[in-house]
Amino acid sequence: AVAERRRADGSDRLEREGRDFHASVRAAYRSLAPARGWVVVDADADVDTVAGRVRDAVAPLLAG
Repeated sequence: AVAERRRADGSDRLEREGRDFHASVRAAYRSLAPARGWVVVDADADVDTVAGRVRDAVAPLLAG
């Protein structure tokens, strides 16, 4: 089933979609985020920085 849909390089159908597809999906999720209460975390940094951003975004939700 799932293994059959993967190619020899390990990619699946979504991973093989082009830049336009991924940009469209990203834009759609970003437009939904404010109304749904989703937090968008900028992940364009090193792992420790991104982890800190995630902790900062989640901490208020866990506190109350």
